[in-house]
Amino acid sequence: MYSIDASKIHAAGGRTLLTQHGRSLIDVCKKLYPAHNWVEWRLQDTLPTGFWQNGENRRTYFDWLSSQLGLKSMEDWYSVTVADVYANRGSGLLSNIFNNTLSSALLEAYPDHKWSPINFRRASVTSAMDKEKEKQEIDVRQPT
Repeated sequence: MYSIDASKIHAAGGRTLLTQHGRSLIDVCKKLYPAHNWVEWRLQDTLPTGFWQNGENRRTYFDWLSSQLGLKSMEDWYSVTVADVYANRGSGLLSNIFNNTLSSALLEAYPDHKWSPINFRRASVTSAMDKEKEKQEIDVRQPT
């Protein structure tokens, strides 16, 4: 269901339908399938202007991402990377609202949790080191 985009709606003769709903694909989907729990950021189209400005949308995204990544506790967030967020359609959220700083986003999304800033730094350094090690291993295996 999430692979549809506005161009497919236009191609199928649905331009009027989109126009009636402010050209918002998510609004069309919600109108046509009101019982479905829509996850706006999973649609192929861009999100409505100002979507990430709403703190509730940001919190909902991180709750969803936690489920997608199989996080079991709040401490598991320390192992999540910016790349994980980007891979799960959260690039606009991180880049436009939090200057690509995941720790800032999590501090805002979960203000009642007692975060340890040093664990964020350790996680990002460890992640960078792991990526560099993986790159070196690939380089070693490839013939010159």
